[in-house]
Amino acid sequence: MFKRIISAFRKIVPKKYKTLNQAIMDTPENTKKEIKIAKVGRKYQVINDNRQEGAVWYSEETLRKVFPKKRSKLIHTHTNGIKELPSANDITNMISHYIRYNKDFEAISVMDAVNGKESGRIGIMLTKEAKEYVKKNFDYDTLDDLDELLDSFRYHIEQRLDRIFFETNKILSAKGLSDSSPEYKKIRHNTIKKIMYKYYKDSLKLKLKFVPQPGYKFNKETMAFEKIK
Repeated sequence: MFKRIISAFRKIVPKKYKTLNQAIMDTPENTKKEIKIAKVGRKYQVINDNRQEGAVWYSEETLRKVFPKKRSKLIHTHTNGIKELPSANDITNMISHYIRYNKDFEAISVMDAVNGKESGRIGIMLTKEAKEYVKKNFDYDTLDDLDELLDSFRYHIEQRLDRIFFETNKILSAKGLSDSSPEYKKIRHNTIKKIMYKYYKDSLKLKLKFVPQPGYKFNKETMAFEKIK
């Protein structure tokens, strides 16, 4: 009886994987719900508390355990929407991790919904200019102050992305493309990604590296990982 009680309160140790792909493939609904994974040393472990389509949550307590360790970094999956680029929330979280833990690199794994495989990975790095901007504009006294600055920064990016979406619609409309035409959605999607990438690179000073997985290639024109035929 005593052994059973001890067992019930035993601390759950996260499973560790040799590769990122193993960690992703072993997680249920990996093409529908996002996954948050930490690389600690040479091992990978899933650290999310809650998942849904287009979002994943994890605790600050978990990060405090993971980040002090050598060669630790964060990776999360993208399953829908604009999968090949970080979101406003992704970038804001990265800024937060740089300020709190001095981490300047994170990665995204793009999932192919058709076959359930990784189609590619995106490495995101804060350049020297990005770090200088953070040090200059994120001066705070308390963590509450920092949270307010991060919320404001996230809102700024979201507003800029909203303008990109609006400007893209205007461009396509001026070209005579109807939103009911078969090619409209594809052209709009590709145009938005190109403008977003330029904004991230030139204005936010982020460095992005696109790495296709075996059997895939990265198409610079469509800004997408495509299966090699």
